[in-house]
Amino acid sequence: MKKLTFGILLMALGCLISFQPVVGQDGDGGPGGFIDWIHKLSGPRMVGPGASFYWEYEKVRLRFAGVYRVSVSDLDAPYEDADIHMVSIQPSIDFKLGGDWAINAGAALHWFGGDFDRAFWHWSFPLYLQWRPELESLREGFFFRVGAGYHYFLKFHERDFGELPTGVDKESGEFSFPNFSIGFEYRLRPLNDRRAREGRN
Repeated sequence: MKKLTFGILLMALGCLISFQPVVGQDGDGGPGGFIDWIHKLSGPRMVGPGASFYWEYEKVRLRFAGVYRVSVSDLDAPYEDADIHMVSIQPSIDFKLGGDWAINAGAALHWFGGDFDRAFWHWSFPLYLQWRPELESLREGFFFRVGAGYHYFLKFHERDFGELPTGVDKESGEFSFPNFSIGFEYRLRPLNDRRAREGRN
């Protein structure tokens, strides 16, 4: 019988380590230009805690996540003393690749607030490669989970972020990478097993 399971993911030490740059600009040509482009790409960095629930069925996991992030100081940035807050609601699907690997894809709705006049909502579309080994030596159904990938942000409006010189692209959509997450996940008892026990009682 096919089993539907569900579980919960809590980020390591209550934290989702997720650097979320939302800026990407072209550098000059050549290797030096590439390094300069990478430096500019690192824009406003966002870090914060998150949690998700998932439902597992055969080759996929349906996941619903909530994340809170805040900008961290960057001494090279003109907005180093400004705070940017980001609350994300993210439904997604884990596609199992075999072994401990999976691809996670979905949509994310973000609320941005902070040291600018108008808070706003914005969409992005994440894609992550995830490694999720089971830590059987600690407890059955307990997993370590780490992911790396990117978000594609739709075009920001001219009013977004107010006067903060974040460098976000307000002419077109853009990719935000690299993004990282790390945490621990626990698979709760399969629903079918629970129903079977309740039927016997």
